[in-house]
Amino acid sequence: NDLWEADMGPDLMSLTPEEAAERMREYLKKGVDFVKLGISAHGISPVEPLMFSDEVLDAMVSEIRAAGVPFQTHTFTIASLAQAIRLNPDLLQHPNVMSPAWQNASVRQRTAIKSLIGQIKQQNILSGLMAIPERRQLEIYQNWSSEKSDDPYLNEIMLFRQQGFSGVTYDDLAEGIHAWLDEDVRFTIATDQGPEAADLGPTVWGRLGRAHFDRMAGLQDAGVHPMEILIAATRHGAEAYQLEDQKGTIEAGKLADLLILESDPMLDINNLRKISMILKGGVIVNRDALPTNPILDYDPELPWPY
Repeated sequence: NDLWEADMGPDLMSLTPEEAAERMREYLKKGVDFVKLGISAHGISPVEPLMFSDEVLDAMVSEIRAAGVPFQTHTFTIASLAQAIRLNPDLLQHPNVMSPAWQNASVRQRTAIKSLIGQIKQQNILSGLMAIPERRQLEIYQNWSSEKSDDPYLNEIMLFRQQGFSGVTYDDLAEGIHAWLDEDVRFTIATDQGPEAADLGPTVWGRLGRAHFDRMAGLQDAGVHPMEILIAATRHGAEAYQLEDQKGTIEAGKLADLLILESDPMLDINNLRKISMILKGGVIVNRDALPTNPILDYDPELPWPY
């Protein structure tokens, strides 16, 4: 845990602004390439509390800015999102995922969320949108039965989640994401996904190597044009990490990291999965030789939720 936290663990919440700034300064010296600030806590029920005062956040962000490192925020409530917007980060990570969920929010809560969306639009902050429903996934949830899989853990999760989708329509679920898309907020593709292992059980919200395609399919279901989705996955992603001078668009002098496709993604964003060739740094990748250093213990080509 000490190695994982690198002196940036829970004890940060006990520090003064000056101490937090010093701790961040030492952390940045380790060579980190971006910082993600937890404005609200993570995984604490029933509602994730705020983590830091404005003064402590300002002190840490001042050090991040001085180091020229991009930073993003984690939020899960209206109050934490308001704090994050005030900091003007490079990226708001899953700002539309919050308690309460849009479909359960009161009129006043929805008004507050809409006001924050307006501020994000005005400040031109990138948002890593999640909680994007897919028509296909909703249908699978609602029609799931234990005969669909031999994995008892997958069945347990799917049948548990199925209860939350009983009597729910796609339009019900899509209303929340439209609150953001209809305001033309600039967004990136986000999955909240990381390394995983089969012995930790199934992760039905998405798998590394596949979840980005699923998110893009969900955006297309919501009516987003494929070109907007492609820009979100390329140019906006590069901008969020201050790498737009190296990647994100095809221009002279930028890295030649390219996908050559078999079908036009402007006709269907799912065609992004029909990959003919990959170039990394201008060199054709021998896909038959991959993986040279395996990090996944599952087949990302399997359809969700397997």
